[in-house]
Amino acid sequence: MIVEKAIDKKIQVFITLEILKDVEKVMRRDFDEPEEMIKRQINLILTYAKIVAPKYIGNVVKEDPDDDMILRCSARINADYIVSGNKHLLKLKKFGNTKIVSPKEFMDICG
Repeated sequence: MIVEKAIDKKIQVFITLEILKDVEKVMRRDFDEPEEMIKRQINLILTYAKIVAPKYIGNVVKEDPDDDMILRCSARINADYIVSGNKHLLKLKKFGNTKIVSPKEFMDICG
């Protein structure tokens, strides 16, 4: 599992405050998680993810400009991979030198 790899420091994970706030919003809206569970999940993410400042890139994802927050994070650190289930991001396949892959593809690559 990807989170286990991150916790074990086998992969590096980067996040922006904008993404973190979006994760929190989605947990409330789409999963109806209790506040305590949301706090625990956010705290878990903060144990393995490094917060970075986003880099301005303009509007790349025309179908859903909110998805650009992921690309702004990636651009800041020149990521090797963006791992996502988001159809708009996956459709891009690449952003600069960053490969955009599904979680399954990433696990196939990383083993």
